[in-house]
Amino acid sequence: MANLIPSQLRSITEQARMDVFDSFSRKIVVFVTADKVTLDTDLNYNFSYDSPDYGTDNQNNVVQYIVNSGSFDACILYENRLDRFYSNPDGSRDEKFRLTYDGGNVRIKLKKEDYDNYIKDAINFSFDGYNFELNKTPRPHGLYTNQIYSLYLKFKN
Repeated sequence: MANLIPSQLRSITEQARMDVFDSFSRKIVVFVTADKVTLDTDLNYNFSYDSPDYGTDNQNNVVQYIVNSGSFDACILYENRLDRFYSNPDGSRDEKFRLTYDGGNVRIKLKKEDYDNYIKDAINFSFDGYNFELNKTPRPHGLYTNQIYSLYLKFKN
């Protein structure tokens, strides 16, 4: 089956889109769930009888949480509260068709490779001195293939 757009033109437009992404992107830090690691396990420890409930806690386990984080390029858009109106064909606004969108969200765009390999399991995001958490389902988009993912985040208390 013939393609409407030749493959050479596709690659040129996809490369131009990624060049725009690279021009406006900056680094963000993404945190995935921490791994729980137990060190120095005592093999003679009896979990039934040597528990703190019975007064003898002889276990010398050291539990450490190893934080998994990474730094990735992303385009960031801070959204404010938006009040939008549907306009009539003559340009006048109709007040009864008012659409209000509460702001406080942040949209970030990430490369597909970064999203697939690391970010799809992320919980917390950090950039510009603020912490964020995922608010909505990520959305893939691109001209011909999914090259970029959009994620909506909300400020974390």
